[in-house]
Amino acid sequence: MKCYFKDPHHISLIKDGEQQQTTRKASSIKTGDALECAPWEGDELIGTAVVTSVIKLRGGLVIERQRDTTQDSWAIREGFSSFAEADKFFSEIYGLEWQGLELDVIYFEGDWLDEDPGTVRCCNMITDYTINFILIGLILIIICLIFGRGI
Repeated sequence: MKCYFKDPHHISLIKDGEQQQTTRKASSIKTGDALECAPWEGDELIGTAVVTSVIKLRGGLVIERQRDTTQDSWAIREGFSSFAEADKFFSEIYGLEWQGLELDVIYFEGDWLDEDPGTVRCCNMITDYTINFILIGLILIIICLIFGRGI
């Protein structure tokens, strides 16, 4: 089944593995289904994803299972900065009454993330910088110890 993504920001997050869920009108999609993920425009295919879970949602509140605890946490995992931003986006697509619709929150894992089993993916720029600062600090400590100046 094809799964199209319209917003370039979301496409980037999906490609990087930072967004692994999408919310759509209730459908027949179920756990284990394969989704061909693609941008709304163009012939490019992001890749194939396997659906890992589907949760029924009405107005930001989980019906079946408590996975999303707040509207903001759902919106952030959906690729938005807040529920207000998600509300604006979904209102443009489904109309102002979108919160009254039954929706599916579809969690997926994309095959484009399976580069190499030994590859460690880091999805957070802050984490990248933190690791770099720690490594630089360790190198400086080693240099100080080697040249006998202590710390």
